[in-house]
Amino acid sequence: MTKTVFKPLREFNPQLLRELKGRLKSRNIILTVALSLLAQIGAVHALKYEWFDIFLVLSLGAMTAVLAIGTFMLVSDLDEEEQRGTLDFIRLTPQSATHIFIGKLLGVPCLLYLAIALALPLQFWSGLLGDFSFIDILGFDVILIFRCVFVLSLALFFGLIKGSIVGLKPWLASAFVLFCLFVFLIIFPTEPTLNNGWDAIKLFSPSPLLPYFLSESPQQHIFDKTVLYYITELHRLRWFYLPIGANALNLSLFYLANYIVWTRLTFQGIQRLFHNPISTPMSKRQSYVITACFTILCLGFSIQNFGFINYQLLLAQNLLFFFGLIAVLSPHRLTLKDWIQDSVKLTQKTDLISDLVWGEKSPAIIAIAINLLIVSVPIALITLLTVDSFAEKNILLFGLFLNASFILLCASLAQLMLLMKSRRRTLWTTGILSTIVILPPIVFNVLQIYPREQPLLFLFSALFFAGFERIDLASLLLAFVSQSLILAVLNLQFVRQVKTIGKSSSKLLVS
Repeated sequence: MTKTVFKPLREFNPQLLRELKGRLKSRNIILTVALSLLAQIGAVHALKYEWFDIFLVLSLGAMTAVLAIGTFMLVSDLDEEEQRGTLDFIRLTPQSATHIFIGKLLGVPCLLYLAIALALPLQFWSGLLGDFSFIDILGFDVILIFRCVFVLSLALFFGLIKGSIVGLKPWLASAFVLFCLFVFLIIFPTEPTLNNGWDAIKLFSPSPLLPYFLSESPQQHIFDKTVLYYITELHRLRWFYLPIGANALNLSLFYLANYIVWTRLTFQGIQRLFHNPISTPMSKRQSYVITACFTILCLGFSIQNFGFINYQLLLAQNLLFFFGLIAVLSPHRLTLKDWIQDSVKLTQKTDLISDLVWGEKSPAIIAIAINLLIVSVPIALITLLTVDSFAEKNILLFGLFLNASFILLCASLAQLMLLMKSRRRTLWTTGILSTIVILPPIVFNVLQIYPREQPLLFLFSALFFAGFERIDLASLLLAFVSQSLILAVLNLQFVRQVKTIGKSSSKLLVS
């Protein structure tokens, strides 16, 4: 009977068949069914038949279980495959990378999916008794599924990244997912609409959709405020002036489009890492596309209320985004040594420039600069079109130069440190960059130095944008020139290191 059930999967997805056969044992299935039923009984008993609460706990609890436990299972599975060497064997099979990882996505957490599937009847029933319509419940579940697919795709991507923290990777990934869930489900729901770029981040949380499905009576509460409060705020949600918060359908479609785009981009990264595991996690070409998508998404929520505050929040988002970009784009010493040997063959200057812009092994500094250009040009255009004050406009535009110089400084420092011979160069790079970002704000806080009182000091930290409202153009220019000088020194040192490695490689080849 088992062979009859699994036979169609052999043609559809052999990897899925392999995962299911290893996990769908009688003992595992019985244990999963028992745990699922016990969890449902416990939820109903603890919440004393408040149907809306039961629906909420089952929906968000199931999502949390899939994301946290599913992430752990997928990353752990890839770690085991890598250690056993079976991942290299899978690479030799004729299956496409997409088919292989869809098989893993569906197969590795299959028992978890079974437990949640058993809870679906109670979830639907409690939702119907809690004033949800069948279509609302179905739509909400579809969005939860898309969200889970996106996050689990990220887990696969993270699991494929080579590193020295093999045993810790599943725990780190799960801890990060739980932290994000805490932020999305506990912190963000209290402010349904921020009218700035951080609204884009909330698109990865399903909680803003819930108020649309409930009665707007003053007695009906969700999280810590009335449904009417949330609905009133959500109706103000705009993206490039499009009323995506006007109703549940608009927001749901926007959610789905957002998840589809980012899941597709994640799978491109998975395909790249699967076929070339020693490469950087992201190619330069992919980084340009991702930066453009990120910029469009965040700017769409900021443009309706653009000013100092939204500008500062955009720069804060960009800072976090670019630190991630530096991590996934910067090649390490061995890759750079290969590039140095190959670059000797590039006789034309245009070939070298093209290699720095598109090359797989070349340093990431030029690519980071291009990504900064992709981000900065739209912000500059919006500043020119929406800000009336000439003095304010100049400060905001100069702030973009300061933003670019600070990020390029960090990228250059990271690339220089990754040329170190030390095996712990990644740890050293992470530690020093983290210190540059975290230490100054801590010192300012301890010494009770605030941006409104001493804005000039903040210009030389990661929070350079905090004091823009009280800064003058001369101070901005001073900070920009200082950072540019440090940037020039770092890049000169990097060029010297590259030339030294190139000479050493040439001597070895000659000998």
